[in-house]
Amino acid sequence: MTKDILKGYLEKKKHEVSDMLAHSISREEWLEYAKKKSWENGKAEGRAEGKAEGILIGEKRGMIKILIAENKSDEEIMRIAEVSQEELSKYKKQIKNKA
Repeated sequence: MTKDILKGYLEKKKHEVSDMLAHSISREEWLEYAKKKSWENGKAEGRAEGKAEGILIGEKRGMIKILIAENKSDEEIMRIAEVSQEELSKYKKQIKNKA
């Protein structure tokens, strides 16, 4: 029954079906297209993640700069900014180099 329905539909639409088949792309072309789209999507996602990470780093650097200006101890800064001693040292060097 299902085969008869499909057969009837395809016979009615045979010009459209023929046109679709004539313009179909090869498997290799499809894979190349899918690969390109996947790469483009991954690149866009990577840029968005990088931008967000950069914003967070800038905000953290700004917070540490303010805490240093307020004469907070390294221990207080690490606790408030949620950074390790190594990270704090790195931020302090960055802040010093920008001054």
